[in-house]
Amino acid sequence: GLVIYLDVDLATLSARIDNLGTRGLAKRLDQTLADLLHERTALYQRYADLTIPCTDLSHEQVCERIIAAITKG
Repeated sequence: GLVIYLDVDLATLSARIDNLGTRGLAKRLDQTLADLLHERTALYQRYADLTIPCTDLSHEQVCERIIAAITKG
């Protein structure tokens, strides 16, 4: 399948995740969101077939970019 990496910076990610404790993220108990992002970014970049920069985009704009990218190719 197609792997899409929705690339956002830490500030945007923090604003979008309302409650880190109940969100259900697979992370160590002592791991911060910054630690988790730093650890996973290299993996996301390595395995993504498509990367969408999403920092300043609304959810609708992200969807539009994904649709445009996958219908283009």
